Amino acid sequence: MLKLNTARRTLILFIIVATVWYTLTRFLADSAWRDSVIIGFSFLFCGVFLWSVFSTLQRIYGDSGNLYKELILFSFNVFLFLLVFSAMYSQIGIVDTTRDGSPLTHDFWLSCYYSIITFTSTGYGDFRPQGVGRVLSSMHALVGYLVLGLMASTSLSVVQWTAKGSGINRGTNPD
Repeated sequence: MLKLNTARRTLILFIIVATVWYTLTRFLADSAWRDSVIIGFSFLFCGVFLWSVFSTLQRIYGDSGNLYKELILFSFNVFLFLLVFSAMYSQIGIVDTTRDGSPLTHDFWLSCYYSIITFTSTGYGDFRPQGVGRVLSSMHALVGYLVLGLMASTSLSVVQWTAKGSGINRGTNPD
């Protein structure tokens, strides 16, 4: 029960930081100060996200959490991370290089696409950030490198545990 409460607190902190970050970005006027606030909160947001990921992985590998609940929480955190960055890109705008004149777009669905492409470091080149979005994209890609590597290694461990039959009872008390 203690571990679940820790996971809930981390998720609530994650949502609070994301909400403050997006709200400040939406309502502050364009200036160097606004850009500094966006960058500062993006560092804080990425830090809380990575803390959440590492604490979830610690519960998975430490055999102190329910494996499948922890994996669902991990996936949900990644989904929220991508969603919040999508909202940020939508708010600050990204350049659509597929249109004549490369106009700035604020479309949320295109921003979702750009967020996933940046997170996976695919980078097709059909959209590009400008201004403070370049810093956000860089941070987004670096976190993506780390998290995708952790997801791959964790997936391999889960497959091995399941093949051995130890994955089903992970985190349960044998008494």
